[in-house]
Amino acid sequence: MPGPGARVGELLSVGIDIGTTSSHLIFSRLRLDNLAGANQVPRLNIAEREIIYESPVYLTPLLPGGLIDAGAVCALLESEYEKAGVDPASVQCGAAIITGGSARLPNAREVIERLAHLAGDFVAASAGPHMESLLAARGSGAAAASRLERTTVCNIDIGGGTTNIAVYRKGEPLSTWCLDLGARFLELDEKGTVLALNTSGREIARSCGIVAEPGTALDPRQLEILASRAASLIVSGIEAPGSVSEFLAGEILDQQNPEEFAVDEYWFSGGVAQLMAGSEPCLEFGDMGNYLASALSGLLREKGWPVVRPERPIRATVIGAGSHSLMLSGFTVTVAESLLPLSNLPVLRVLPDSDLDLDPESLSDQVARALKLQDLEPDKESAPLAVYLPSLGDLGHASLESWCRNICRAIEVNRLARPHVFVLREDAGMALGLLLRKALGTDQILVVDGIDCSEGDFLEVGRPLPGGMTLPVVVKTLVFK
Repeated sequence: MPGPGARVGELLSVGIDIGTTSSHLIFSRLRLDNLAGANQVPRLNIAEREIIYESPVYLTPLLPGGLIDAGAVCALLESEYEKAGVDPASVQCGAAIITGGSARLPNAREVIERLAHLAGDFVAASAGPHMESLLAARGSGAAAASRLERTTVCNIDIGGGTTNIAVYRKGEPLSTWCLDLGARFLELDEKGTVLALNTSGREIARSCGIVAEPGTALDPRQLEILASRAASLIVSGIEAPGSVSEFLAGEILDQQNPEEFAVDEYWFSGGVAQLMAGSEPCLEFGDMGNYLASALSGLLREKGWPVVRPERPIRATVIGAGSHSLMLSGFTVTVAESLLPLSNLPVLRVLPDSDLDLDPESLSDQVARALKLQDLEPDKESAPLAVYLPSLGDLGHASLESWCRNICRAIEVNRLARPHVFVLREDAGMALGLLLRKALGTDQILVVDGIDCSEGDFLEVGRPLPGGMTLPVVVKTLVFK
């Protein structure tokens, strides 16, 4: 393999964002470099991300009743693939995601399945606020700024249906949460007549003493009052998500307390942030986007927050999906290439962070407990799982042999299906994998390392990248409500 800093290959990646209000895609070229020194085990890194095509931003096609028009969405995307000159079979990684309120629609799963078929062989198709929050922060540049400047940055992505928030400290995600409030809390025609409103819209109108039922005509002053109230709720949800009204509470998706963060910068992305540049409020998009953007801008100036607006706010999530959804495994993996690619493996996290020093002798019980908590009942005839071991502790030979014995016992006791997939943080995939392959007498083993994931996630593992055994891995979250 070429020496340190040498380019060893490229990947074509796609990012597809199907949102409550808008939908679009990008194609990116990812450059892979070898960071290892001479005579060292190769260590591949995504050194450069170049966006090579951006589609227009389309209004999301909807069916009567507000469901996503899956056929129209796929036709739109097929047209964009053709315009870009991209064959889906040539796309090697990326993510197609349903964002905001669209992820909760009854036909979201159908749309995801059709997107997965269309997008390419190794594209994670998913939905859910955790992934959306992280991808928006990566795509906006907030995560990178946090890493480079060694600061704590809060990225707020406001779309049509939800507000997704992620806090990064020194480049590492600390917390994500979601508010059930976006620009489409009211849908209106060009004259200001209410066409529809959601739960948040009803509560906001009630708290303002404004009648806003379908068919009601609202004047600009009433729209400003409603937008001001919505902006205030969003800011409150950023500052203290634990105290927001029940109708606004989406999800806090980890154990960190957001109220304790000392934030250095607030980055705003998403469609509403795109409108915060200063245009006069209007009803151009059939929702409250322009009014909400104007109200937020004024409120943020009053509060004196250090606000950053990225270069392309509305593209943040799709850039994150297309350029920042991929992780690379360590080089020390164990895999039979005939197993790959693997898709939609449920992640079974068996050792919570509070129990990192747990004796491997209790692994079988921990696997059983995790299976019960996640409502999974596998057997040898069912689909495989990805068993995630956050920490093995001592990586000496005796310790790894102990882990091997107890993993084999956990597989048998819990009737885990083949192939047996294990995910590690530490650089021990090859050593543990070889022990497991010998002990189990099968090559139906995949051990990837250098990966971090959580319970409830799903794993996608692609074929080895050029130059060795580094594997492309996407950790995704699927949420259908």
